[in-house]
Amino acid sequence: MNSTDGERLNEIAELLRELLKWSKLERMPRLRTVLEQNLRNNDEMLAFELSDGTRSSRDVAALLGVDHKKVLRYWEKWNKLGIVEKSGHHQGRYEHVCALEEVGMEPPQLERQESQGRDNEKGGENVGRE
Repeated sequence: MNSTDGERLNEIAELLRELLKWSKLERMPRLRTVLEQNLRNNDEMLAFELSDGTRSSRDVAALLGVDHKKVLRYWEKWNKLGIVEKSGHHQGRYEHVCALEEVGMEPPQLERQESQGRDNEKGGENVGRE
């Protein structure tokens, strides 16, 4: 490959980056609508936000205090909707196509520790829930 070919490849790569940027901007309003319609409560919003491709379903479930099968069901549904995709780095894990803040949504705060259960046994309160 000569320098002219290398320059052309760089130009093409730059054009593709530019197209990707505008494509993302164009789809943000629609993406926000899909997220608002399908992330109906704090658990779903937090599970989505925590699905960054580095955490397993068990990791996400432990942080939320739910069964990992629930996270797997979320991932299956969200993958069909196109709002998560299989991680390119970790087999069996999913990552969101954008963080909630990228579309102007406020992610709920994660208020529980991994070692806590879903409900406070004595008080019966749901921590981090609506």
